[in-house]
Amino acid sequence: MHVVLTGATGFLGRALVLRLLGDGHAITALVRDAGRARAALGAAPAIV
Repeated sequence: MHVVLTGATGFLGRALVLRLLGDGHAITALVRDAGRARAALGAAPAIV
């Protein structure tokens, strides 16, 4: 399943992204700071 998630670098969002990726889902993360998101989440989710 493809999931679009806002707030992906926040406390709950980060945990949710990692869980969904672990379960095999594709993630598009909507964030304010792409650099921070890339550092926190790695290369797997698409960052917007």
